[in-house]
Amino acid sequence: MFWTATPGPTGKLELSFATPLHVVHWQAHSNQPAFTFESGNFKVKGEHMSASMQVGTYATVSVEWKDKGGNPVKVDGPTKWESSDSSICAVEVATGNPQIANLFAAGNIGKAQVQATADADLGEGYKAVTASLEVEVISGEAVGGEITFTQAPAQSTTAAATSTARKK
Repeated sequence: MFWTATPGPTGKLELSFATPLHVVHWQAHSNQPAFTFESGNFKVKGEHMSASMQVGTYATVSVEWKDKGGNPVKVDGPTKWESSDSSICAVEVATGNPQIANLFAAGNIGKAQVQATADADLGEGYKAVTASLEVEVISGEAVGGEITFTQAPAQSTTAAATSTARKK
């Protein structure tokens, strides 16, 4: 069994579960992930399936609409963007290009689906075409600490006097 996760054209992560275990990782220079699973003659490949970002960070996503053959195609009207949970990951269409959106992870940790929807019918009708990406918001880096102070109960005066008398 062999797994390959490719973060982009210059980054790659390989895991082989054969003996001995083989792990190879190259630093990615792209934010466009691709995932490939191979087992024997079976191969599954997907791109832009999931991503993660830290709380308090921003990211940019884009969509390129394609036909069955993988060729870029036009859609009718602007692409609409939405998040399944804006308290985890808010999405806002970029100014000037509706095929690009900006994401912001405000503070809640969890997963949200970011979805782009457009009209694939270039005529009078409407035929929805969608693309989605799962975004997992993870905790951010430490920026401070919180110290908890707990005071022990005071000793009674009798116990303190007994303790002092024993020391003499």
